[in-house]
Amino acid sequence: KARYTGNPVRPAVIEAAAAPYPAFNEGRLNLLVTGGSQGARVMADVVPLAIALLSGLTGAGIIYLFLSKVLMSEEENLDPADYEMTGVLGKTSVPIRQGGTGEIIYSQAGTRKTCGARAEDGTAIEKGSEVIVIRYEKGIAYVRRWTEMTGEQPQADSAAKN
Repeated sequence: KARYTGNPVRPAVIEAAAAPYPAFNEGRLNLLVTGGSQGARVMADVVPLAIALLSGLTGAGIIYLFLSKVLMSEEENLDPADYEMTGVLGKTSVPIRQGGTGEIIYSQAGTRKTCGARAEDGTAIEKGSEVIVIRYEKGIAYVRRWTEMTGEQPQADSAAKN
């Protein structure tokens, strides 16, 4: 006596097999996994994890490439000489008292910056005076008036303004 045996197939599965494949542009991918209980369990556990892992790594790679092109310019190399404070020309934004500390505003590498400042000889320097940095130590710029360096006479009305 002979019997036909095989995987029991439900009518819904047979109907689905006869249906045409949907177009992928609908945004969904239907994946039918068949097999014994152990094979289907592995596929159900491993395949979604693998798909999620690959899509995550691909997305991270795309973001990395984009940001590396935007943030890392090959044309702009940082040169320590561009950030050297000695010789920088600025203006006092807070007056420097005799023997005290004030503040200067200066432009360096295309950016406007501020820094604490002291007069190199300990004299007072009024607000708005052009100064040049002679040396830079521990975050403080030691400055001289620009007029002292060029030999010009300070204008009388600049002290009257402040």
